[in-house]
Amino acid sequence: MTFGDQRAVCTASVIGKSLLVTAAHCVHNYGSRDEGFATAISFQPARHEGQKPYGVWTAKEWWIPKVYHEGQDTCLPDAPGVVCANDVSVIVLDENDGQAIGDVTGVLNLPPLSNDSDKEDAYGYVFFLGQNATQLTQLGYPSKDFDGMTMIRTDSLAYFEDPNNVILGSNQTGGSSGGPWLQNFGTPTSATGPAPSADQINTVSAVTSWGYNSGTVKVQGASRFSRNKIYTEKTNIRSLVGDACAANPNAC
Repeated sequence: MTFGDQRAVCTASVIGKSLLVTAAHCVHNYGSRDEGFATAISFQPARHEGQKPYGVWTAKEWWIPKVYHEGQDTCLPDAPGVVCANDVSVIVLDENDGQAIGDVTGVLNLPPLSNDSDKEDAYGYVFFLGQNATQLTQLGYPSKDFDGMTMIRTDSLAYFEDPNNVILGSNQTGGSSGGPWLQNFGTPTSATGPAPSADQINTVSAVTSWGYNSGTVKVQGASRFSRNKIYTEKTNIRSLVGDACAANPNAC
């Protein structure tokens, strides 16, 4: 991302024909309104060291929650603009040589729509040791204490926390922001018997938002893909995808 004469790095993942999901703070400085947006964004899927197997893709538009744009999101009082309920963004990419990125790389899933809003908002979570918890796989390109050129995978138990966050144990650092937090990562199980109640594979249910600067606290947090005090009718991610697709129907 380019912000004026400054450059920054984050992680993102493909969730639609020409759609990415990342963290809002990767594309906008919280509460800075129109002046806070990145001026240019490019995406290098599956980059590994000096290799770019799927090339470089250019972003056309990036969508963030209005409350993030205006600095009015629900955030922890002692971490405004950092630990918030809706640090989520959807990016629309231009095609490369007439191809959409989703047709080249494949697409990750979003939590399935459900008539039961509680089930949709907490897809894949169970009550465990007094917490709503699940096993998540975090993918990212951390740059502090890492080379920033290699995808890092972290698997951890994760649990709900206010405001509308989920927290997991991770030693990933800056650059991992916006990376997907996945349920049922990989291929379907080959076990016989009844299928799990939440068995959709490769489901993104959050993206990396924040982490501690301390070298001893290995924890990161994310804004959950769910309804909350701001998004009451549809989940935050479904609302952003809907807005992006309404403006760019060929991207979806």
